[in-house]
Amino acid sequence: MPAYVILHTAEILDEELHAEFRRRVGPQLEAKGGKYLMRGNVSEVIGGDSSGHRRVAVMEFETTEQAQDWARDPQPPGEYADLRELRDRAARTISLIVESTD
Repeated sequence: MPAYVILHTAEILDEELHAEFRRRVGPQLEAKGGKYLMRGNVSEVIGGDSSGHRRVAVMEFETTEQAQDWARDPQPPGEYADLRELRDRAARTISLIVESTD
């Protein structure tokens, strides 16, 4: 069953670092078997607390294990471990893995 990684960016702390993260993460995501379903700025909050909603990305993987391997990748420089550190310096984020029930 497919699994999805949802990345919610609540606050961008450094626009330049965040732009670098966005440039670098796509090729690495694809190399690990994932693909973007969508990513972009939040245009409107239609329910709940409207503060702290900047960007959202949804990525799809064939399995939960594949999503977990990508998200927890402890690999050496150049892999997602380095990109996570860059992302964490650039923004306040929340990441989720959601398993499909279909």
